[in-house]
Amino acid sequence: MKRLFRKWKWTEYVESALLIVLGILVICFNSSVNLYNAIGYMVATYILINAILFIVSSIIFSVPLLSSDFFIGLGLLIISIGLYIRPLALVQVIPLVIGVGLIGYGLILLTVGLKTFILLGSGTKQILQIVFGIIAVALGSVVIAVHYGTSNNVVPVLFVLLGIILLLAGIGQLVFVLYVSNHAKKFTKFEEEKNDKIVEEYKDK
Repeated sequence: MKRLFRKWKWTEYVESALLIVLGILVICFNSSVNLYNAIGYMVATYILINAILFIVSSIIFSVPLLSSDFFIGLGLLIISIGLYIRPLALVQVIPLVIGVGLIGYGLILLTVGLKTFILLGSGTKQILQIVFGIIAVALGSVVIAVHYGTSNNVVPVLFVLLGIILLLAGIGQLVFVLYVSNHAKKFTKFEEEKNDKIVEEYKDK
């Protein structure tokens, strides 16, 4: 148990350190074309690995060539090759993906908030859902409109926000690991003292 906990602890330490370093790098080099290219190549490699797995698994397990797995693999293979040829294409669509994602998430919040408001009446939760839904839709619309409707490039700003999120995630994970480790040490000490006390009482008898 101690070995597993130690392994988990150091794995979490490494992951939190990587998140913090990655967040700092993304913030510092948010306008770097080399960073954009590197991200494009990394994502292309990840997609390529998945494409190979889909295609190979469909062949190995004797799945018909017209199966969904085979076509998914081919689709992913085409996307990965396209990203290798034009790695900046991924960064160029990030504002669209984030904008559409915010609009979709905002519409979900609005729908849920309005439904519960109509069925259950007004409440803090329902009002917050409606307000945050409107904010999310507005932000998504602004991101798309500013990036594609004007000459302004919002990608550096989005990368700064991404870097901040990664940095905060790394710090939060590190704090959580330290908190758990501290309580684990206290619990271990308590158990050892308890066992020592039991042994002493047994000896006295």
